[in-house]
Amino acid sequence: MNLLTTVQSRILFKLLIISSFFLASCSKDIEADPIALAKASLIGNATSPSIWRLIEVKENGVLSANNPINNRSTNFFIRFYQGGSFHDSEGVVGKWDMPNPQTLSTTCTNMITGAEVSQTYTVEVINNILLKMNYTYQGKTISLVYVTAAK
Repeated sequence: MNLLTTVQSRILFKLLIISSFFLASCSKDIEADPIALAKASLIGNATSPSIWRLIEVKENGVLSANNPINNRSTNFFIRFYQGGSFHDSEGVVGKWDMPNPQTLSTTCTNMITGAEVSQTYTVEVINNILLKMNYTYQGKTISLVYVTAAK
């Protein structure tokens, strides 16, 4: 009788260990893919993509009074689409990719020369309402701030 109790105890112990393993593995949070989250923030709703309105341009950390964006004389926007295309308010159409949450790459054709132009941006902030990024142009750091606009 004591042997049966020992066998039952061992089985019960093994079942307890196995069930605790399954419970522990089920309780883990599923981590979302950071690239997918960044892309989803950039695109917005797939059927009605976000319109990103440029509200600030800085050159080496300083606002430029001559920049039409900063003095509100223009309403530049850009829209990114699922599938990797984009267009902006000046008629530029191109492709985009986000190889990691901190990098946005764009490629388009220069409307004057016909040459392909590629630009890589460092993304500082991206969420559903704010996009802050920068790039280097002729040795200067250009910082851009976009907010989502009404559709």
